[in-house]
Amino acid sequence: MKTLTVLLLSVLLMFALINVISGTPVAAPEASAVADADPEADPRIGGILKILKKVLPKAIKAAAEMAPPQNEKK
Repeated sequence: MKTLTVLLLSVLLMFALINVISGTPVAAPEASAVADADPEADPRIGGILKILKKVLPKAIKAAAEMAPPQNEKK
């Protein structure tokens, strides 16, 4: 069940990234100078960052729950 959850989260993230990249218009040359100064000014990078801020904590939490307990010998 947990493997299915991780697989579905991965597929969802891929589709979201493809949607953000293909759905944004190409920036004008003068806009690229602004994007170099501030990554969130570029609509493609800003969209990806927004998605990652939402999805990454959930994916980390799911991975931590799935990880086997680590028994360290002292």
